[in-house]
Amino acid sequence: MLLLYFCREELLLLREEADKKISELEGRCQELQAVIQQVSEDFQMSQNMVSSLEKSLHDLQAENESLKLQQQKVRRKVAEVINHSEPDIHGVQFH
Repeated sequence: MLLLYFCREELLLLREEADKKISELEGRCQELQAVIQQVSEDFQMSQNMVSSLEKSLHDLQAENESLKLQQQKVRRKVAEVINHSEPDIHGVQFH
């Protein structure tokens, strides 16, 4: 009978320890879920930032191309003006 009492007490202690570990694991699980949620939100925010930066880069590249074309046109016009404003043999300039 005494042996059964010790076995019962040992089983109760083991159960208490198991319940304590389960509670600790459940708490840790909740902490990890909170971390996962935060990481997910941070990742989404960074993805939005990347998309925004990619759009800005695309816009800047398009503006750069436009400015290059404008610069080429200005250079051609300047060259035309220089070529047409040279004096002829008699010292008369064409406008």
